[in-house]
Amino acid sequence: MEQPVPQGGPWDAVGVTVTSAAEIDAVAAVPDSFRTFLRSRVGVEDEAGCTVTSITIKASHADGYVFGAEDSDCGDSQVVWGITENQWHYVVVFLEPMPCSDLTQNSVPTGTPGLRCTDNGEARDY
Repeated sequence: MEQPVPQGGPWDAVGVTVTSAAEIDAVAAVPDSFRTFLRSRVGVEDEAGCTVTSITIKASHADGYVFGAEDSDCGDSQVVWGITENQWHYVVVFLEPMPCSDLTQNSVPTGTPGLRCTDNGEARDY
């Protein structure tokens, strides 16, 4: 899969939490390739020994980005996933709002529903 050519435009709100492959397959609001990526995460132990127990998909963007959260037996985090090197990767993973410049540097489209970041120590919507 290739990174889509950036077209801009709004994010699509999704608002779905998945805990199994069957639930992942039912999420039509994200690309097939992202559902395949999620199936490799939910219920699977990662290299640190943590197992993802649920993934919340908050929003999807046609430019090849998804915003959401991962819950695991090691803790929870907010995540922006994106396509690089022809596959889905973690663009940023964070617990607290991160600098907005980090999101911009990683070409994350603005207007992400629910995504907060900081500018000069002040939190704002990205």
